[in-house]
Amino acid sequence: MKMTKLIYLFAVPLLVASCISEEVPITDASDHFFKVSTANPDIQQIVFLLKQKNDSVEFTSKFINAYGYPMWENARSFCENKRKVYAIPVKNLNSDKEIEAIWYFSIGRTRTHYHIYTRKMADVITRQIGNEVEQTWMFDYFTQYALHKKPVSGLTFINNKANINTRSWDWDSEENCELIYTAECGPYEYDTYYCWTEERLREDRDTDELIDGGGNGEGGDLDWGDGGSNNSSKKDTPRAKAIFRNSNMTEENWIIIENMLDKIVEDCMGEALYNELANLLNGKTLSIQFGASTTGSFGYQGESTGICLGRQMESNQLFHEMMHAYRAYQETTASYKESTLNGEIEAWYAQYLYTSNLPEYKDSKWEDRDNTDPRRRRIKSLTNYIDNKGNLLPGVNRTDLENKIKDDIVPTFHKYHYTADKYPFEYNRPGLENFKCINKLTINC
Repeated sequence: MKMTKLIYLFAVPLLVASCISEEVPITDASDHFFKVSTANPDIQQIVFLLKQKNDSVEFTSKFINAYGYPMWENARSFCENKRKVYAIPVKNLNSDKEIEAIWYFSIGRTRTHYHIYTRKMADVITRQIGNEVEQTWMFDYFTQYALHKKPVSGLTFINNKANINTRSWDWDSEENCELIYTAECGPYEYDTYYCWTEERLREDRDTDELIDGGGNGEGGDLDWGDGGSNNSSKKDTPRAKAIFRNSNMTEENWIIIENMLDKIVEDCMGEALYNELANLLNGKTLSIQFGASTTGSFGYQGESTGICLGRQMESNQLFHEMMHAYRAYQETTASYKESTLNGEIEAWYAQYLYTSNLPEYKDSKWEDRDNTDPRRRRIKSLTNYIDNKGNLLPGVNRTDLENKIKDDIVPTFHKYHYTADKYPFEYNRPGLENFKCINKLTINC
């Protein structure tokens, strides 16, 4: 991706402190590691509980050697799925030119989950997804505002809304600009815009495994509020490990995936999807990882397939990507690539059927997006043509369905981010053929 300009707007006051510049003797590493002077009560509580759980020379020395020192005073917060998330830049001892690691803490009502994210991890995801900016912008942001250095990428960050015209786009014609994230967290807003030269991610990408967490104690959970026991309850993860692999994933993330699969198999089509995929894999596994983007992806490269999930960690996203994996076994490599958008339409419709059947769907963010996103509105309108098994409704003929898909759904997807060159549509397929996976999976539903 050729990046020409990037702008991030933050209404939350920026916390800027001097960088750590002094060399710290190993005997003082633990004290320095947990030293925090910010008055932010959340950060103070995080450090307090983290020290209770990991106050040892072994933990701090391993973390420092692998990543560096957390720069607590430079923490930035935002809201995601009604949880407050703190991003802590980590300064590498061997280089002060760029921020290479960020420690994320997601605060829940009773427990805070934390994990590390590095440029190396971002590079792996970039090779798979192709969307470099979405994966790496925050490293450059902290390089500028925590280390006070210009990022090598040349990205520009401005945290002054007065400098930006948010009512109309006044940019070079080669650029697109889009609001990609807006959320409220208490009295604050977090607004993000970025501009890019048009080039979208591809479906036929490599599927190298991503390092998701490691062995240095950087991933885990903190019991929140009372400072009590930090022993999180463990559970077996047979479903997740039966079809997925990631040798470096933390046990906490395996549990997250297991919980998602537990929810998926409560749905009739979801249960069939899991079982059929397991049968098709026949003892083999798909690679799986969590990325920095909010979107998921499926990589298909011959016999090597894998899934990357977004930060929100939602079962419907995993369901969607599993549909792509299942479809890959119903197609040849050539037919899969020639009908990428056909597969997207089916996966989106299956995802809608799954999500809309959840008890929490009504008045949820998922219902809202189905009613506002132009692509999802078209997908939802398919319920006027086919049922939840992919069969024509009474009074609807095949031509009606085919015209709906070709004249309405396909142009809408091609207009909004699923460009025809990256997501070709196979027009010669009969309309119902686009929903053959749903039809197979719901035979017994």
